[in-house]
Amino acid sequence: MPEQSIRDYGYLDMPILAHEVGRLVIIAPALVRDVYIAAFGFDEEGTEQTSMGPGRIMPLTSNRRQDYSMAQWQLGEIFPSFLKHSPEQAVQALVAVVASEVESRPSAGTQYPEEAFDFFGSEARVRYDLSHIWDTTQYRQDAHLVMLDAFEAEIVRVGKEGNLGTSFDRILSAVVKWNAFAAVWRHMLSAGIVNSMVIGKKLSPLCWSLPILICHDTSQLAGEFIKVVYCELDESSRKRIENAILAIATIMRQDDADVASHIRDRLIGCIPKDAVVTEEAKRVLGDLADKGGAPKNHPPYQIRQTFGGRYTEEHFLADQGVPIQDSSNRRIRESAEPLQKFNAEHLNKSPTLTDTEKLVAQAQHLYDVVLAGVSSGAHQQQIDSGWSHLVSFCACAAKCEQIEADTEAGRLVKKILLEGAKDNSPTTTQHWIDQFDDHPSWSPAPRIDAAAGLLYLAHRPAFVDQKVLSTIESLSVDGVPAVRLQIADYLGMLTRTSPELMNRLLTNILTKDLSSSVVFGALHHQLWRLMPQQPEEVEAFTFTVLGRNDLKGKSAVDGRLYCVSILLNLHLWKGLPKSSAKVQEICSEVGLHLYEAARIVSGLREVLVVGSVEPSEPTCEAARLRAFRLLESIVGSAQQAFVELQESHKGTASSEFTQDEKERARRIVQLMDSVASQLFLASGAFDGKKANTADANSQPISLDQKRRFLKEAGKLLDLLTREPHPSIVHHLIQTLESLIGLNPRGVFLHIVSIAKSGKSGGYQYESLAVTLVVGIVNRIFADFRPVLLENQDVRIAMVEMLDLFVEAGWTQAIQLTYRLDEVFR
Repeated sequence: MPEQSIRDYGYLDMPILAHEVGRLVIIAPALVRDVYIAAFGFDEEGTEQTSMGPGRIMPLTSNRRQDYSMAQWQLGEIFPSFLKHSPEQAVQALVAVVASEVESRPSAGTQYPEEAFDFFGSEARVRYDLSHIWDTTQYRQDAHLVMLDAFEAEIVRVGKEGNLGTSFDRILSAVVKWNAFAAVWRHMLSAGIVNSMVIGKKLSPLCWSLPILICHDTSQLAGEFIKVVYCELDESSRKRIENAILAIATIMRQDDADVASHIRDRLIGCIPKDAVVTEEAKRVLGDLADKGGAPKNHPPYQIRQTFGGRYTEEHFLADQGVPIQDSSNRRIRESAEPLQKFNAEHLNKSPTLTDTEKLVAQAQHLYDVVLAGVSSGAHQQQIDSGWSHLVSFCACAAKCEQIEADTEAGRLVKKILLEGAKDNSPTTTQHWIDQFDDHPSWSPAPRIDAAAGLLYLAHRPAFVDQKVLSTIESLSVDGVPAVRLQIADYLGMLTRTSPELMNRLLTNILTKDLSSSVVFGALHHQLWRLMPQQPEEVEAFTFTVLGRNDLKGKSAVDGRLYCVSILLNLHLWKGLPKSSAKVQEICSEVGLHLYEAARIVSGLREVLVVGSVEPSEPTCEAARLRAFRLLESIVGSAQQAFVELQESHKGTASSEFTQDEKERARRIVQLMDSVASQLFLASGAFDGKKANTADANSQPISLDQKRRFLKEAGKLLDLLTREPHPSIVHHLIQTLESLIGLNPRGVFLHIVSIAKSGKSGGYQYESLAVTLVVGIVNRIFADFRPVLLENQDVRIAMVEMLDLFVEAGWTQAIQLTYRLDEVFR
């Protein structure tokens, strides 16, 4: 294939070729070889999205690079068959694949020259390619490694079966003729090591070929090969091996004399001592024995596991240079260990008073040991670690509801948390601050734990005094955002004991704090909680946050969307004019607010069926009707936005849209599909499918609620019926299928109308579609036959719908048409 063609269409063509080459290895091996050479001679880097199949109801996507890599992987899987049937062409393909891999590595490229050597009268070549590194990995999924392993396995296989000797000779001849890469010779040597009696003798020239012996990629394996094959060879061959090894020191450069001597000594040590032939080799081995023996024939590159198991704090401190075995350091660690275990056990639950009081004496002991740490000679990092565990224990103990202020436990916890709030840890850097609003994370530190712990204590009046409150206020403006985030998350603990301080700190966070993560924490944990009791105040705070332009990072985006969720709930349940106006603005201008509209859609599912039918619940009814009106507005606005996008590009193929325009179109359609999906889930259509899921305990909606839903969703269903996108059509038909028993004639006609609308979008070509529609028709035959007999419009509609799928060629639909006569029997 021409290079430009591969560059432009390889991601499309190569998967097709890879799928077919398995059938061509016997009849067109030269073509298969060329496919391998072309496929691995180009590196596809494109990340443009591609489709993994024609279906658009449940579309799966990939990208150009993944598609091309999958084709290469398929070729790797086919290679064993290729090598078995066409050794010469397969070896050429393997060499080309290895060449592409080597050339992709800057340090293993063409700067290393080939070295020639004699192989039973033919000239063979070898070139250093760093395969002693990349070919020694235990992860062998890459195509070039799969092919090399298959190459070695085939050599071993044909070597074990005497009647396949010709195949071995064909492979060996092709390697000598076409290959120069050390990686291929490495696998030849490995095969010889596995079967030294048969294969070894045929590969014996590798034992005395100096380029193989000194090449960094093959030298170690050559030594292992010599070990196993040496005694299988005659005396003349043994002499050639010994003379070649002894000559290493004379052929390498003078400045590599030490390296040459090491290679010579290592390889001479691979010869069985009792089988040495030449006097010079015996002398060298004798000299080495006097020095302790020949060097071990270790691989030049090894990954050694120097540590196994869990990396503990003790390991960390040791790596930091802390003398962990000193008695003063060990005393702090041993004192902190029970508290560490307590903290780990209560990360996500409150401790009992009994469990907490058991460790009060231990906490006091650790406190005393830490205070005495400097005078006892303890390392400062060990002291800091012990103190951090102590503050963390007290923050955890503060969550115990039964702990009392006038007890030993209560006094100790309060004292240590107040001291922890003054600690220097954590310190911060501008880099951490800059990253925090994209990735809010932190490690345990005294001020962080103290902030959360003091707020847990402040939930109980007996613990509250001016010192506690002033410390909390001070922490709310701490220079480290992770500390302030604890205040934002747990500020509601002050609701009963100090509401004035809570309101003041909440106002400061929402209006002044520069960390969007801290602001988001207050929105999520405080405003949502206050909404039922203080809707007007929550609304004012929400609009304040929405109006801020100084918040940055991912948390700022999340915060804005969370504000939309708050305003949505204020509109649905409280009908606050300002919130209602903002939400309606978003829903009527989705082209300007695609992300906000998507958030609104995701928050409406449960509201669509909320409230009993009898007796009626006015508040629920108002919220429910508002929810439907919002979805109707969103769908209408999305349809208008899509029309405007098409009008602005009239005469232009969608493939010529810019990437931003394509993304905008995709999001508009995705928004309408999300509405259809929420209708499907709200209708109860999914209730029968979740018996084995985590939602199995949720209450299904009643028959009366379904009947009400069908009525109230009518206008929305009509709006969505205009959309031909297969996924939208499918969700709508699934929804109506679950409701067909409520009004068989009306619902069935609506289903047919939706299916006919989907024709322009290709819905009739989807396998999921024909399965669903055939199921509906069969249900009509079985459960609602009178509807067919009594209503000509239903019969006509059924034929029209089946015709859609008959024209598309679906056998199931064709078979159903023959059953129509059954209706009148």
